[in-house]
Amino acid sequence: MSDRDAMSAALGAAIQAVGGHAVVADKLGISTQAVWQWSICPPVRVLPLEALSGVSRHRLRPDMFGECDEGCSLVPAAEAGLVAEATQ
Repeated sequence: MSDRDAMSAALGAAIQAVGGHAVVADKLGISTQAVWQWSICPPVRVLPLEALSGVSRHRLRPDMFGECDEGCSLVPAAEAGLVAEATQ
C-alpha cells in the first residue's frame, strides 16, 4: 500500500469513527461537500479530526508527523481534550 493509500484509508476510518461525512463537517464547522472532497486529511484538519475520531495524526498524515510507532495509535486524552475544545 502506498503512503497516499494509507492516508486515504486512515481518513476513511476517522470519518467512519466520527459518524460519517456530515457529522465530521458539523463538528468542524464546514460543509459536508468540503469533507467529501478530501482524498487525504488537509493539514489544518489533522489535529481536530484526530481529537474527534481517535485516529492518530501519525496515521492521518505520516508525511507531516512521521510514521506511527507502537502506542501512538491512541490520542493522549489531555491533548484530545484541548483540541476538541478548540473545535467547538
